[in-house]
Amino acid sequence: MGGIGKTTLADVVYGEICQNFESHLFLRNVSEKIKNVGNESLRNELFSKLLNEKGICINSPSIGHPYQERLNNKKVLVVLDDVSNPDQIEFMGVKHFGPESKIIVTSRDRQVLKNGRANHIYEVKKLNENDSLQLFSTLAFNLLNPAADFQGLSCKFVGYAQGNPLALKVLGSKLYTKSRKEWESEVDSLRQYAEPKMSHILKSSLDGLRELEKNIFLDIACFNLKEKKWIL
Repeated sequence: MGGIGKTTLADVVYGEICQNFESHLFLRNVSEKIKNVGNESLRNELFSKLLNEKGICINSPSIGHPYQERLNNKKVLVVLDDVSNPDQIEFMGVKHFGPESKIIVTSRDRQVLKNGRANHIYEVKKLNENDSLQLFSTLAFNLLNPAADFQGLSCKFVGYAQGNPLALKVLGSKLYTKSRKEWESEVDSLRQYAEPKMSHILKSSLDGLRELEKNIFLDIACFNLKEKKWIL
């Protein structure tokens, strides 16, 4: 499920153990970056940072010497975030990383991890009702529990989010400092969707912006630097 916390959890683990490795890199949005810049360019970026050498350029599927040998002698930590195809894992040359190296892969598809020969697969679970209510309340009221007269409405939003942390954060942030009437209006707005989806919640949040804010958001989302890095 998108927004369930895969990247966030991987980021926390990465931050806690990265100092135990000679080189480390958190490579975000792998599938999207491959679409934008290609397999080889992304792998070159990975190797340049792991080997601390600028301008590495390998324009073939095989890695070859001397890079392969140098990787074999390095204990590295790599996070490949949002992988959609097991071939993406193999192409990044992970089999050449040195002994005791660790590769963490996040994906929405369990089969990608199985086909990528993952040693351990961990499924990020939805938040339970109590944790969901606390997370929502933290954003909506800056408190661990909802205000008494908003208890019922808060439970409706929590139920709609179905334990998805990102959905809870988006909804809670949108409703912060809003009146009860505005909360009720938002409930009615979400009810028009027969099946809750993250896209519905995000669209609802976008629709609530003023026209100027929408234009600013659009400009930022679509601004592409010459280096092909996206600002989001």
